[in-house]
Amino acid sequence: MLVNVTRAIPQVAIDFVASHEGFRAEAYPDPATHGAPWTIGYGHTGGVVQGMTVTDDQARQMLHADLEHWARQFEATVGDDCVSALTDNQYAASLSFCFNLGIKPGEKIWGMYRAKAFDQIPVKMQEYTKAGGRKMAGLVRRRADEMVLWATDEPGSTPEAPPSSITRAMDTPPVDPIVKPLSKSKSFLGSCVAAVCTVGASAGGTIKVGAEKASDIIMPYVGKSEVLGAVSSHLALVAAGAAVLVPFLLWLKDREAKTS
Repeated sequence: MLVNVTRAIPQVAIDFVASHEGFRAEAYPDPATHGAPWTIGYGHTGGVVQGMTVTDDQARQMLHADLEHWARQFEATVGDDCVSALTDNQYAASLSFCFNLGIKPGEKIWGMYRAKAFDQIPVKMQEYTKAGGRKMAGLVRRRADEMVLWATDEPGSTPEAPPSSITRAMDTPPVDPIVKPLSKSKSFLGSCVAAVCTVGASAGGTIKVGAEKASDIIMPYVGKSEVLGAVSSHLALVAAGAAVLVPFLLWLKDREAKTS
């Protein structure tokens, strides 16, 4: 049983997808298989067979049904409260995105929708420009057009377009990330502390050994030179400091590992 979508498919979505898919009156084969799935009209594939033909009106009806299918999938993924909060243009851009790429539930972009991070979604869309591992110019253009559509008549915006002489002097507020920065993550901090302690302990051990060896080398000549005497004293302080630092860093590393 099909579940009705929360809102009607906006005409802008039909027109936008139709313009990007292009109309084909005759069924054509998949370029990879040279056969099924066959496509017709505006990117329609369901039930299409070789030799099938359609009119433009029939193709638009098929497109409307296809968009309703993806609207149901989209709503099931992001929630009806999110769908209701979108403008017609944002909704149309979202349906185009889903129609073109399908919906893989684990993608991060759906979490952005659920969080209603609407200022970040069109930027995230720009990452989806590859097919078969290759960047495609057509996908780059489509994502760019979806971004423009998304931003059209955005709530709170004004129709004025101030010149650059004005906008250059304006403050541009940063976008708040919906994902907690790594620097605030306890596990991330723990990893950093452990890494610093490991490197510090290793370096401290090396410094201690080096200072002791240098001190041994110059020790026979200390009585003959005030400068060498001063150097010997400093080397002794370095070795002593390193001897204290190494066990402290190792203890700190072990403590962080237990509390992370």
